[in-house]
Amino acid sequence: MVAVIVWHNLPDILCKVTVPAYNDPSLRKNLTDVELCHWIASKDLPTGVSYTVMDSADLPAFRDFRNAWRYDSATKQVYTDIVEARQIQTDRIRAAYDTELRRLDALYIEALMKGNTVAQQSMAAKRQDVWGLLQTLDLSVYTTSETLKAAWPPGLPR
Repeated sequence: MVAVIVWHNLPDILCKVTVPAYNDPSLRKNLTDVELCHWIASKDLPTGVSYTVMDSADLPAFRDFRNAWRYDSATKQVYTDIVEARQIQTDRIRAAYDTELRRLDALYIEALMKGNTVAQQSMAAKRQDVWGLLQTLDLSVYTTSETLKAAWPPGLPR
């Protein structure tokens, strides 16, 4: 068992996971992993924040959407909030979309400066294609972290 500290009851309803630095020689060596987690929580967590010590194996196996993790106090489990995970994936796609549009804009300006109208038209058409990718984006059909991570508009570089 690798014990971790799961913070919950945070103002933003997120949960945070802290893994103690077990190999840190400055930590108390006479404590078990669970005791060490409780000791760290007692000195590091802000007032009013609750925590649970749990086995790291009980955390979601798919870690790409850690910022969408929530703690269910009834089941004492950490789960991925799929609605929040969709927003995270949307933000990632938008960042790639912005990068691709900047690249195409630079190529268009280069073609414009050289007077290359064929390249200008090509870049304008490619830019329109990229624009269309975001207009048709619908991540609501993805219900698991794994399928959501795989969801990426075809033709958009990662």
